[in-house]
Order: sequence, then C-alpha cells, then structure tokens
Amino acid sequence: MGYGWDTYKKGYVDEVMYLHKRIIGVVDEILAQSEQPPVIIIQGDHGIPRLKSENAKFQILNAYFLPGVTDHGLYPTISPVNSFRIVFNNYFNSDYELLPDKSYATEETLILQTEPFPCP
Repeated sequence: MGYGWDTYKKGYVDEVMYLHKRIIGVVDEILAQSEQPPVIIIQGDHGIPRLKSENAKFQILNAYFLPGVTDHGLYPTISPVNSFRIVFNNYFNSDYELLPDKSYATEETLILQTEPFPCP
C-alpha cells in the first residue's frame, strides 16, 4: 500500500467524521419525508483491514431501524447474509431460515481462492 499508518489513520478518521454528518442528515430526511416509519438498514462493506486483529476487516457497521417490531431477532454476531432475512421475516411474514454467519477471506493476489472465517 502506498502510504503509511499515520496517513491511513487520518484519512479514515476524516472519512468517518464526514460520513457521520452525512448519514445523520440522510436518515433525518428519510424519517421527515416518510408517511409511515420506514425500515432503515445501514451497513459497512468491511471493517478496518489495517488493524492487527485477525478479524478486524469483518467488524462492520451494522445499524438497524425496525419500527413497530419489539422482538426483532437481531443478535450481536449477525452478518449481512441474515440482515434482510430477519427484516423479511418480521415485516412480510416470511419464514426464511437464518444462514451460518460466515465471512470469507482471501489474499488480494488470490481473489478467486477463499477460506471461510468465523464471524466475530
């Protein structure tokens, strides 16, 4: 990677601060413009891959607004594979079975070769 940790860290913090403001504004606007409370899911696509923790790149932002649902079925180790299954089961009376919460890791040079990785 073409830059050091300090540059990466500053860029990451700046990006998070900017996105925090933008996301709050977008969510506020969605809520203000909605005739009925909407379902809102905000997910990151990856964590911070440069951290030393083995599973840091899998620790994503996973935020839900599920109005009118008291027993939503969310759990601390949920992965994106089950997010919409839970939403569909709660709001559309679906009966989707939850899948194993697995993530897959690969080296950039071996993009088609993956190994399963347990969710944190």
